[in-house]
Amino acid sequence: ACTHVGEKVDKRAMGGLNEYNIEIFQDRLYDYIRSIKSIKKHHADYAFDKLVLVMLGDIVTGSIHADLRETNIGMPVEWVLGAGSTFADAIADLSTDFKEIDVIGVVGNHGRLDEKKKFKAVINNLDYLVYKFIELRLINYPNINFNFPRSFWAEKTIYNSKFVFVHGDNIKGWGGLPFYGVSRADLKLTQIMASKRRWIDYLILAHFHQNAVLPRVGGKVIMTGTMKGGDEYALSNYLGGAAEQKVLGIHPKRGLTFQ
Repeated sequence: ACTHVGEKVDKRAMGGLNEYNIEIFQDRLYDYIRSIKSIKKHHADYAFDKLVLVMLGDIVTGSIHADLRETNIGMPVEWVLGAGSTFADAIADLSTDFKEIDVIGVVGNHGRLDEKKKFKAVINNLDYLVYKFIELRLINYPNINFNFPRSFWAEKTIYNSKFVFVHGDNIKGWGGLPFYGVSRADLKLTQIMASKRRWIDYLILAHFHQNAVLPRVGGKVIMTGTMKGGDEYALSNYLGGAAEQKVLGIHPKRGLTFQ
């Protein structure tokens, strides 16, 4: 989630607290891949046959904000090709460690092609282009499956647990703390799903660059961090921002058991 490929976070403007560019993105992604491999290796009592890799949007930096247009590295075509190639190579690497990989992707707000948010045709988005590029690059890998819905959300049943994935930009926050908005969105989405005899155990979202776990009836709401870490906007609003991503362990009977 929130890899923002193409964005430049200036170390000088951050007072030395963080920096980010395409090379740092690649280094951090491969740190993440190595972490997944290490978890699988050192939890020898468990059989991790399957990996569900969820891409939650804001994969590229986009140009919907004026300050990004002034400081972004390269052009949109380069962001898409760079992100797509790097992710495809990383997923191909993981394919040797798991019998099966499911790749799921929803789009974020930074990749959209219009400054103003639209609710129709949400896949008119650079994130979706990255996802389809990855799918084409890995078309000859028989143990990798892809699900890139044309909606802003996706769902997946993992063993007996139902997961719903959204980017989260439809949720209103305040002062960088979106927890009230998240709770309201969770309740409304739960009611909508229940009207169709469908349920949610875990709601997974990104967008706010906050690592948090919130309780919900029968499960959790899980917010992921950002791979770029803190930027000039976050620092100016006195918000932290460690570079981090989630790894979740799902048990057939007990659902989420570690993260």
